[in-house]
Amino acid sequence: MPFVNTSDFDMHYETGGRGKSVLVFVHGNFASWRWWQPILKGISGGYRAYAPDMRGCGDSDRPVDGYTIAQHADDLDRFIRALGLP
Repeated sequence: MPFVNTSDFDMHYETGGRGKSVLVFVHGNFASWRWWQPILKGISGGYRAYAPDMRGCGDSDRPVDGYTIAQHADDLDRFIRALGLP
């Protein structure tokens, strides 16, 4: 299982596809990357997709706090930067 450290927790993610164009799929509240599993398995063309588990969801760590929309946005920014995604 791949993880990225976003400074205050380890964020799990899964990938699909092998293309150069990048997609990042974000699940809803109380969900996980598994919502995107059928798409990740079938993605084709020039796409590479990433499906992170947001803080407290799926296989990511569960910090005590930081569950605001602003913090989730910051977590996604840190995820994208850590992987060097465009």
